[in-house]
Amino acid sequence: MKATANKVERGGISLRVTAAAVLIPLNAASIVFGIIFVIKTDFTAFHNVFGAILLLTWAGNAFLVWLNSRAGMGSAAAKKIDLLGSVYLVAVIFAAAGMFAGSFLISSAYSEAFGENVAFYLLLYLSYFGTLALGLALALLSRRSLPAERGAGPAAQQPPARTAKNAVRFWGRVALFILLVLGFYLAYVLLFSSSVCREPLELLVSQLALFLALLFSSVVILLLKQYRGRRNRLAYNIIAAAGGALCLVFLLPLGAMPSAALKAERDFSVAFGEDWREKIEETAGQNFTGTCFSLPAYFLGYPSRDYSVVKDVPYYEGTRGVDEGISLYFDAYLPPGGEGEVLPGKSAVLIRIHGGGWVSGGKGLRNMMQMNKYFASRGYVVFDLQYGLSSLLEEGPGILGAPEHVIGPFTADDMIRHLGIFTRFLETHAADYGADLDAVFISGGSAGGHLATALTLALSSGAYPELVSPALTVRGVIPFYPGNRVNNLREIGGSPEWLDVEMLVDENSPPCLIYQGSHDGLVPPEVSYSYRDTCVAAGAAPCAVLLMPFGGHASDLGFTGYYNQLFTYYMERFMALYR
Repeated sequence: MKATANKVERGGISLRVTAAAVLIPLNAASIVFGIIFVIKTDFTAFHNVFGAILLLTWAGNAFLVWLNSRAGMGSAAAKKIDLLGSVYLVAVIFAAAGMFAGSFLISSAYSEAFGENVAFYLLLYLSYFGTLALGLALALLSRRSLPAERGAGPAAQQPPARTAKNAVRFWGRVALFILLVLGFYLAYVLLFSSSVCREPLELLVSQLALFLALLFSSVVILLLKQYRGRRNRLAYNIIAAAGGALCLVFLLPLGAMPSAALKAERDFSVAFGEDWREKIEETAGQNFTGTCFSLPAYFLGYPSRDYSVVKDVPYYEGTRGVDEGISLYFDAYLPPGGEGEVLPGKSAVLIRIHGGGWVSGGKGLRNMMQMNKYFASRGYVVFDLQYGLSSLLEEGPGILGAPEHVIGPFTADDMIRHLGIFTRFLETHAADYGADLDAVFISGGSAGGHLATALTLALSSGAYPELVSPALTVRGVIPFYPGNRVNNLREIGGSPEWLDVEMLVDENSPPCLIYQGSHDGLVPPEVSYSYRDTCVAAGAAPCAVLLMPFGGHASDLGFTGYYNQLFTYYMERFMALYR
């Protein structure tokens, strides 16, 4: 028996030595590749090789911590390695949140200049590079210190002495169990949010699932470290099995992306023709993203190229009737000076209409700002609009909030009228922004997706000259999870054609590309597919729905999340196709 035990111990040491030896170059390579990506950000298929190495490195570091925790902790060096492993796991928990927060805050600023966002860039880069630096240190120390640990025995498995540290261990264990329970709840939201809406968690969980997999893998291993030893074998095995299943659930969205990309390509080609790539100018394609998904960009963000912003331009002041006292503004995102005509957009117009259930939201931070910056840097003239928000619902603006100067007892008719006022403003001032009114695209999410569709159909039908300017030629509409016919819209009220925009679809309706999450609990996929089917039945221009697996409502919040990367890839090609 003793010989068998010694053989097992030697096998464990050999595995730890091998894991440490492999992880030293993996952590170093991930740091180097990360620096290269930050210096020269781009979307290429090669970067996903780097992304796979990065995921393997983080997984390997966690595995090494687990291996160290199962070894004898009799020596001082071994105890230091074990402590460093715990520090690494805690750092990963905070880094998972820090990477998303840093990238999101940078993307939500009008300017992405480093000097104006130092704190956000530090949060992002310290979160990323800090975990890898700790992982490298852990691998180096494990490799060098292992020989000295031979024969140390399972001293760490003995019950700890009763000291003041026991209370810290106890409450730390409680905190970890609370996090684990939260993890299972989030996994439930990820899997079942289409049947029971869990907003705002639904908004975040699906697109953050890969970060959550990192976070909860660290939580599980920290708990396993608390229960090592023969006396706790049952609890150890239960935690290991449950935690492993939890992490696998959070990896499902990433695992589904290859098939989602193939389906998106197929659906796009069915709608717009198998030869759609040949119809896009070669010079335009040179400025597109090279791949529909980049793992490094998911973690490190994707800065916009050159653009400029004109903020808070007034386009309407209400002086009478229901509009009395409201003030409506827009932001204009412009291509880099003198390049609007040579970039893919060629100074075409993209009108962006924010969501928020017709009662909340606004331009800027509340409207996926990096989408505006991205397309401006590709040569589009982007207008991010305010419109009148309704005070007719009891629920009020909610967590998104809304500026007081846009709120009133507005129906859907009033909102369309406000957007129509902007089209007349744009007709008069297009030259001020270098905007080409013969190529207009309209986009928005949720309530904004509904209003974008309504405004598009009002313009393309030619039946509402009193509402919208005939000077604008709409080439396409791009709704994100459009809130057509949902309950809030019915409660706000308005003319039948604005409450059910499918009534306006005819043979003149322009092409359409729709973003839709499969697990959207607010706007189910049937709403988007119904609009597409109505377009087909009416003989309208082609329409495609790109379905995001496990995607909840507003699952495009993170600009470099896997869902938004995939959709942006096809959105820019759709716009170039119909430009």
